[in-house]
Amino acid sequence: MPRRTRTDAQRTEEDTERQLREEHYRQLEVSLHRKRRDAQVSDAPDDADIYSDGQATFD
Repeated sequence: MPRRTRTDAQRTEEDTERQLREEHYRQLEVSLHRKRRDAQVSDAPDDADIYSDGQATFD
């Protein structure tokens, strides 16, 4: 049974779809990292005075 071969157009279309999918996943990953970073920053107390001995006081 002869093996089916892909045409150049099929290869190009598949490559384009793969590249779009990879870019989409990269964007999702960047977004996730930003959300995690923002969540960590927002968890920090806003009005804390941190002294050199590592103690903090909150207003």
